[in-house]
Amino acid sequence: MKEIIVAGVGSCGINLTGSYLSLMNDEHDLQKGKNFDFNNELVVHFNESKSQTPISRFLFIDLDPITIDQIYCHPYVNQLNPDNLLSGDSSSMNLYSNGFYEKSHCVIDKIMDSFQREIEKCDSLQAILFNHSTSGGTGSGLGILLMEKLKEVLGDYKIIANTIVPSIFEENSQSFDVSALSIYNSILTIPKMIEHDNNALSKYYPPDYSSNKNLWGNPNKIASKTISALTSGSRFSGLNQLNIRKIITNIVPSWCFTFFSSFYFEDFGSKPDFVNNTFQEIMRNKNSLFTINEDYQTKVVTSASFFRGKGHFSSELEELNTKEFHGKLFWVQHLVGHIDKCSNQKVSQEVVHISQGAHLGHYIKKLREAFHSFYKRKAFVHWYYRTGLDTIEFIDADEKLENLEFKYLYTEAGIQPNYATEE
Repeated sequence: MKEIIVAGVGSCGINLTGSYLSLMNDEHDLQKGKNFDFNNELVVHFNESKSQTPISRFLFIDLDPITIDQIYCHPYVNQLNPDNLLSGDSSSMNLYSNGFYEKSHCVIDKIMDSFQREIEKCDSLQAILFNHSTSGGTGSGLGILLMEKLKEVLGDYKIIANTIVPSIFEENSQSFDVSALSIYNSILTIPKMIEHDNNALSKYYPPDYSSNKNLWGNPNKIASKTISALTSGSRFSGLNQLNIRKIITNIVPSWCFTFFSSFYFEDFGSKPDFVNNTFQEIMRNKNSLFTINEDYQTKVVTSASFFRGKGHFSSELEELNTKEFHGKLFWVQHLVGHIDKCSNQKVSQEVVHISQGAHLGHYIKKLREAFHSFYKRKAFVHWYYRTGLDTIEFIDADEKLENLEFKYLYTEAGIQPNYATEE
């Protein structure tokens, strides 16, 4: 299984997908005017055109046509298929209900046709990567709608959502440094990711990684390296290559434990103790793309590390597969992958670590607290009602999140969760 389709939905997802496309060009050395071999590495993300140039298997989707027009400023726009640049008639106005109900009908068939064409070009489709945000209207509403429809078409194929969620910063007991619409959109989106995307692997980032100040700037580049780690085992050789299906099989134990936070580390000096040092940094929550309070450093349900660079030995990497997280590893052994090539030529060694545990339960708890703070005053909810949303959807979404919060916080007490599949 080789090919992977990448879709950026909404402004935030498009920025991240564009950054990931630039990273793929750097990793595979696809410089303009340079000769290259269309090998198995490129097949994962690229089709070969008649002129023997690579055309990416990437889709850029937004309801706002202005956002799609900005893609033509991307340095590798010549690698994009114009049929995969898809837009609606107008913006979602940052409302989930607009993206899911009101404005999606004019563009959904066109989007599904593009996905179908890309799927038919694949000899052996491995997965579809979704880059989106739960804060915006298109990324949340239209993103979830597309996942639902693709799940019906694809069946057993994996849909992996690289999800950017709002950063819940509590200034005092009565206020939160985040907008009401971002909270509402996230509350409505995340439960549906559980319901319709049970086997997916999801990663969470703070909202700064969706910054539009620099369209393809450093924050998106850092986030895209985490996505690159998930696909690197399919594109490069190494001591232990991990494809997406193997990753999901080993670190997704249940229908609800599918959400992961991410860490990224890099080294420019080829330190001999890089593996152990980064392992200690992970325990102290350094360089996390998902900020976790020190008080929440508790049980880890499952985790995986993806090392890149030469100089590693299979014995020291294998040791991490059985090494305990100082009492924090809870459910399964630590999964470790390795490939030889780093994402940046200037970097000698790097690692991406993903994990899930009680800290995600604490995040969901704070997200729900922010939701209750706004919803009890019925702040801005009339905008959702006018565009097709019913009150019961807010209530159901909150109840499902409360259940997910309980399952993650359950692990904090050292009690084994119930991994029975729920229909």
